[in-house]
Amino acid sequence: MKRKIILLLIPVIVLASITTYFFIGKNDAKEENLSPSFESEIKTSDINGVLFEVALLDFAPENPLRFDVTITTHSGSLDFDLTRASFLEDDRGDKYEPLEWQGPPPGGHHLEGVLIFPIINKEANKIKLTIQGSVLRTFEWDLR
Repeated sequence: MKRKIILLLIPVIVLASITTYFFIGKNDAKEENLSPSFESEIKTSDINGVLFEVALLDFAPENPLRFDVTITTHSGSLDFDLTRASFLEDDRGDKYEPLEWQGPPPGGHHLEGVLIFPIINKEANKIKLTIQGSVLRTFEWDLR
C-alpha cells in the first residue's frame, strides 16, 4: 500500500515542480524585462579625431550615478582630468559635480574608467552629462 502511494506521489511532485519552475521563471523574466537597462544605451561623440563612448550604468534613483567612459584618440594625448572637465544637469535645474574618477590618470591615447556623480533629484526625468575638453560634448538620457 505504501508503495502505491509513493508511486502515485512521484508524478504529482514532478508535475508540481515543473509547473512551479515554468510559472516562477516566466514571471521573473517578465519583471526583469520591465526594468530598463541603461547599460546598453551607449552614447558616442566623435569630433576632431577623439572618440567618446559613454554609458549610464545600473541606474537606480537611490544610488550615485555611474558612467562608463571610454575615450580613444590616435593623435595627441588625452591630458584632461574628467572630474574637472565634467558636470551633470537634470531637467529640474539641478547641477552636480563628479565625486570620483575610477580609472587611470590623464594621458595616452586611450582612457577608460567610471565617472561617479552623487545621487540626483528623485523627481528628475532626464539628465545631461557635459564634458568640456578641447570640444564641448553633451550626452543625454531619459530616466523614465
